[in-house]
Amino acid sequence: MSKLLLFDLDGTLISTGGAGKRAIENMFLERYGIKNALQGIEGRGRTDPAIFVDVLRQKIGREPDSGELEKLIEVYPNFLRPQVETSSGYKLLGGIQDFLETVAKIPGVYLALGTGNLENGARIKLERSGLNRFFPVGGFSTDSIERPQLIARASVKAEKHYRQKFIKDDIFVIGDTVLDIAAARACGFKSAAVGCGMAGKEELLKAKPDFYFEDYSNPREWIKQLGLT
Repeated sequence: MSKLLLFDLDGTLISTGGAGKRAIENMFLERYGIKNALQGIEGRGRTDPAIFVDVLRQKIGREPDSGELEKLIEVYPNFLRPQVETSSGYKLLGGIQDFLETVAKIPGVYLALGTGNLENGARIKLERSGLNRFFPVGGFSTDSIERPQLIARASVKAEKHYRQKFIKDDIFVIGDTVLDIAAARACGFKSAAVGCGMAGKEELLKAKPDFYFEDYSNPREWIKQLGLT
């Protein structure tokens, strides 16, 4: 039976060392004159467009004008790329490279992204580490501003790309926040929380994921628990 692993990005695959935060704040500073645009705004597990809307609401006090959100989505990668390329804190999360190499070789196991990043933003973030090669397809906030919908879209796109049919119990959403767990549950998929990102173990376990792993240091345990072979 084919299995699909849908990976979140920030705090799950990599840490950009704050590149995304700096890019958003630079964008709002240049376009609106707003300093520290993300101060007081929760970003963990949120989609990029949802964060943009929150900044407009909380810092300017209004909803986006017609076409305004689309313009922010268009220009954001221009602010993101230089931040990612020069970030001294950019790193792969421990063990993820070997983990991906291992599971990608298992017959019947397929990989895709399921991330709140815009698609071009996700590709920019993964380009530096060379991880794009593992993820030819995915769901992004380009597909939907809401995480459950983009996760559902990721599975549909993966089925089309890989020419496979995945049943819900064989789709695993891997992420580091409670919103990843909630999105998996909303879609009827399995959730695998990983504790090497933004949320602590207690917070993640309280959200009752189907699986919990501290990190990627033991691929065999992941394979056993998720039934990948």
